[in-house]
Amino acid sequence: MTALEDLTREFGDADVASAIIESLLVSGFKIRSGTIEARSRGFTGARLAKALLTKATGRPEPQWCVIKFCPPVPVNRRRESQQHAAALHEAPQEFRLQHLAEFAFQPVACPQNAIVVGQFMADGIPLGNVDLDRLADACKTIWCEMLLGWTGDEYDNQSATVAELLTCELGDGFRTDGWLYDWARKRGLLTPDLLELPGESQPLPNPWRLFTKDMPATLREIHCLVGRTHGDLHGDNILVPAYDGRVEADRFRLIDLATYDARAPLSRDLATLLISLCSREIGESSSDSQETFLAYLERDKRDKRLDGGMPGRVRKIIDALREPALQFVVDKRGDPEHWHRQLKVSLLAQAMLHSAYKSGTPEARRWCARLAGRLTRVLLGTVDLSVARSESFDAGAILGATGTVVARPTGRSARDRSAFVDREGPQSRLRAALDDQATSVIVVSGPAGIGKTALVREVLADLGRADPEDESSAVRWHDATPYGEIGVATLVEDIEPPGSGQAAGPFARARLEIALDGLDTTGGFRPVIVIDSAENLLDDEHVLRDSELDLALEAVQSRLNPLVKVVFVTQHVPEATTGVAWTENAVHIGLRGYKPLWLRKHFAALDPSDTYGLAVLSESDLRRVHGRLAGNPRLAELLSAGISSDPPAMQVHEIGAWLSSVPTSEVHQRLVHKFVDRLPIEQQRVAEGLAALGIPADTEAVIGILEPYVPASRIEPALRALVAAGFVLERRDGRSYLRKSEIEAVLNRLPCGDRRADESESPTRRVLLLRAAQSLTDEFVDDDDADAAEFKAATRRIRARLADVEAQMAHPRRARILVDIVTAEDPARAWKDLTLDRQRAVVETLATVTLLPGRPGRTPFDPRSVRIEPLQGMG
Repeated sequence: MTALEDLTREFGDADVASAIIESLLVSGFKIRSGTIEARSRGFTGARLAKALLTKATGRPEPQWCVIKFCPPVPVNRRRESQQHAAALHEAPQEFRLQHLAEFAFQPVACPQNAIVVGQFMADGIPLGNVDLDRLADACKTIWCEMLLGWTGDEYDNQSATVAELLTCELGDGFRTDGWLYDWARKRGLLTPDLLELPGESQPLPNPWRLFTKDMPATLREIHCLVGRTHGDLHGDNILVPAYDGRVEADRFRLIDLATYDARAPLSRDLATLLISLCSREIGESSSDSQETFLAYLERDKRDKRLDGGMPGRVRKIIDALREPALQFVVDKRGDPEHWHRQLKVSLLAQAMLHSAYKSGTPEARRWCARLAGRLTRVLLGTVDLSVARSESFDAGAILGATGTVVARPTGRSARDRSAFVDREGPQSRLRAALDDQATSVIVVSGPAGIGKTALVREVLADLGRADPEDESSAVRWHDATPYGEIGVATLVEDIEPPGSGQAAGPFARARLEIALDGLDTTGGFRPVIVIDSAENLLDDEHVLRDSELDLALEAVQSRLNPLVKVVFVTQHVPEATTGVAWTENAVHIGLRGYKPLWLRKHFAALDPSDTYGLAVLSESDLRRVHGRLAGNPRLAELLSAGISSDPPAMQVHEIGAWLSSVPTSEVHQRLVHKFVDRLPIEQQRVAEGLAALGIPADTEAVIGILEPYVPASRIEPALRALVAAGFVLERRDGRSYLRKSEIEAVLNRLPCGDRRADESESPTRRVLLLRAAQSLTDEFVDDDDADAAEFKAATRRIRARLADVEAQMAHPRRARILVDIVTAEDPARAWKDLTLDRQRAVVETLATVTLLPGRPGRTPFDPRSVRIEPLQGMG
């Protein structure tokens, strides 16, 4: 491929690629073909690619650089190529060397207001992609260094009215011909005095009128602190090195300094970073939390009395930015009162901008509009509502939207309906990724039982997406198996609109590109493809086994304006292969176990009356239990179910000792055993029958398997009881199934070998699996609508489990053959006393012996001509 083709592939636009190459040639540089590699994508939609830059003539002098493509979204101030150079020239030397990225080439203006900037290599991930638990500490480290190392003593004081400062902070976008002015004009925001906003009980002052009102409050002067500012310091423009889960924030780098200003309000970068990092999380929080955050930002500084009303991880980000800045003002003998007003104006400007940015989620835009109104009220003081004209405004709505936009149901908020605890971060990040216009592939990862599938289903429901089991839904849900039924053809069939009537053939990847192109012309069809249990598609090194599917996901991810979402739900994070970057560029949402406090809350939710004592464990006992369960909510549910059974599996005071006696890898299986072993016999049999089937099954299928062991009349009530207990799950079509992570645990309770069917005894694994295979075959033959792929996957799983059973049954037979030798006082003599046939049986039990071809004629025995391969379990 040429460099032009490589850039077109990465940035999705041949005109953009051509503009980059032409601009580089003018500057005397070129990109070496075959060196362009995609890097991580930021949460605002910016794309980063690594490339090898060489001189266009003479000695090549190759140097690696990072090319940042800023998509055609509105910006609030003009970018000037010389500003990056000025930032490097004016910064203190130590700060420049450690924290500023040297530019590789001048910013390139591209079609449709997009821009490309090039910096020499800067290691790290965008700050906006840092895990929420670590984000506050990273922000504090970075912000303190910027105040002390970049601003330092190079600051000044400058007077401006509230209106003048707001105009300055909004930048060129709010000029008469600017994008922001046009955005506000089209929505009728330039004339009303008050705005009626969703979530507010009364109208708020209209921030878009502050420019035209000659009021004492707007004409009041603020003595602003000014100094060096980045100018566009959102979470994509700070890179932080991250290795093995550690974030090295002290080694941060600022990139894209084309909006640098040596004498801008010092509150600008603080406000930009705060709103860009927090607005999405706050927008996805509960209505009570949103209200508390508004009150928190209306106040000037930390107020511990509000801590209980909002998630601490987001509040700490606000504190990590506001508190060091206030301390800086105090240390420099500034006026805190003027600083607080200056910061409120900068926050007001950013709230107004983020209520207009399309990259934000609808909930985030609504909250930003409310914040803008609240801050305007604080700055203006008392407003006479009786004489003011008000208009309704919903920042989350799309201007001129058609029926293709699904509104969130009214009534209780999604957060209030959620059954999860300690999941605000993952839920909000998943909602944002599904809602935004920048993300194509989302990876949701975490150990078995942690709640990945439930999280995805919950968020899809909260977003108003149709049930994935509804044939008319735009959501396509697939359960992956280890046998590779999911491939490029699957994506093609899911992306092509309903009724297209085209089946994916041998040229499926080409058809995929055509299907992706066709989405632009298909109106409201925006598919969401969920691949559950996707770890089954990975090899031992966590790389996709199907290289064609690997390339297909790369094609989906590389689309500049994604119209399809692929959600990859997996126990293991997929690794990248050479030349493929979708795994790195995807949005990664990792689920971990609950922290001890949230585990206690989960126990309380499982046992509201505290009958069994798990919610009131002592701090030391709780931490002991938490450590053995790894905070896994499913293991907590099984433990709670076990001690609440009749008779109980154990008493609460015995839990710590029992868990300590069980190897960590066996905790899940042993908890399943304890729960199932205390169920009534017919419920145990039903659970075993569902485990043998391994796929969602109707009641008739379960009856067909268990008829020799449980009367048919008892199976339906037993199944209902298991569903009510939450051990068995049920689909909308009435089919029941077990969690994948618990199938083996249920089956492994059963003996391996053959046994006559008898109601008085449990079935064996072998017999139950054979009956399940026959039941599935009969159903597939009789049902014209049966899913062939599901049938093949289920029967393969059963055959694999049968093979394991046969291998385990072989061990006792081997033991009987070897007993005479292994129990003899002199094994060598016992071997010699065996007959030739018995010796041959012993050898066949231990290993496979192969005589390799040798040279003809009489030759001495060569040990290398014998290959001995120990049998399974005998090595």
